[in-house]
Amino acid sequence: MSNYSINITMSDIHLFIPAEPIETVDDKYLIKLGFPEKYIPLINKLNTPEKIQEYLKKELIYNEKETFQSFIDIAETKIADCFEGGVGFAYPLMFLHGYHPQIIMIHADNQIDVDHTLVAYRLGDKIGTIAKSNYPLLMDRPPEFESIRDLILTYYPHYVCEIKEHEFHGMYTVIGFSDPIDLIKKFGTSWFFTRGKNALKDLYDHFTDGVMCTRMFSNYHFPYPPEEK
Repeated sequence: MSNYSINITMSDIHLFIPAEPIETVDDKYLIKLGFPEKYIPLINKLNTPEKIQEYLKKELIYNEKETFQSFIDIAETKIADCFEGGVGFAYPLMFLHGYHPQIIMIHADNQIDVDHTLVAYRLGDKIGTIAKSNYPLLMDRPPEFESIRDLILTYYPHYVCEIKEHEFHGMYTVIGFSDPIDLIKKFGTSWFFTRGKNALKDLYDHFTDGVMCTRMFSNYHFPYPPEEK
C-alpha cells in the first residue's frame, strides 16, 4: 500500500482529546479567569455544541468589518465573523464545558476566496465541528467523522468561485486544511476576556505560526500560508 493511500484512510481521532462534557461551570472558576459575573448565565446556558451553534446562527450577525473581538465584546455587540465567532466566542465556551476544542483552518485559494475557521472536537470516537459563516452549509458538522479529510470533504463542494468575471468562476477553491491548532497550549486562557475591537489581533497574527497544511487530494504537507496571518 502506498503512503498516499495510508494518509487518505488513516483515522485522526488520536489528534483530539475526547470530550468530557461539563454541564455547569463553577462561578468562582469563571470569575478567576476574568469573566464578569453578568456573563456567567450565558456561559452556562451555552453548554453543548448544538446550543453554541444555534446561538452563532440566530443571535450573532455576521461581521463585515475587520475586527478581532473576544467573547465579552461579541456577547455585547452581537456581531462576529468566522474568526471571531469560532475563536473568540465558540472556542472558550467549548473549552469551559469540557470539549477540548481545536481549530482547523480550511485553506482556499486566496486570490479568489477566503479561508474558514472551524472549531473541532471529539465526541466518542468521532470528530465534529461548529463554525460561524454567512453560508449555512459552511457552519457545523455533527461528530460522525473519523478523519479531518473526510470532515473537510463535506465542506469542499460548497467552496466555489462566485466571481462571474473571474477565469475560475464556478471552480472549487479549497486547496487544503490545517493541522489541528490547540490554542490553550499556545496562548493559555487570558485572551478569553480581553476587551476591544482588536483584542485578538495578536492571537490572529500568530495562531498559525508553525502550523502545517495538507493538500486536499494528496498527502503533500506544507506550511500554512503566511498571507493568512
